[in-house]
Amino acid sequence: MPALTADVSRAGDAVRKVYQLRISRVVALMAPAMLGAPDEQKQRAWTVVAAIVGAVSIARALPDPAHGKAVREATLRSVEAVITQS
Repeated sequence: MPALTADVSRAGDAVRKVYQLRISRVVALMAPAMLGAPDEQKQRAWTVVAAIVGAVSIARALPDPAHGKAVREATLRSVEAVITQS
């Protein structure tokens, strides 16, 4: 998803609609594993997906591997909190 997202954002509506469908399916698969009511589960799942995709994109763009690792680790801690805190 991190590599594909930038390309999809510049694509036509048909490609963007397929992307939306596919990423929504990922969120729908993850949501039941989240805490809270169904709406909150979906919100948490979107948060997790967005954080992971963004973190990987940013980490890949950084020239220093240590900084990239720090971004990924910080995101992992934040995502763990989203998943486990009620």
